Amino acid sequence: TDHIKTGTTESLGIRLTAQDVADAIAKAVEPSRLRRAIHQVHFPVGSQTKAMAAGARFSPAWLTRLVNKRLAHS
Repeated sequence: TDHIKTGTTESLGIRLTAQDVADAIAKAVEPSRLRRAIHQVHFPVGSQTKAMAAGARFSPAWLTRLVNKRLAHS
């Protein structure tokens, strides 16, 4: 991750550990009853991603695109 140079990694950074990713994979492979009932297919990992996913769910598409564009410095 030291040599990754993208707009979003420069503005937000990478704050995940290997254990965070492994835990998310385990939860995706063995989903809870609720996740199975709603047929969840996307599993955000980390607090920043969870916050962005929640914001995207409740905001208009144009605003989500604008925020992503600003974060990516493009």
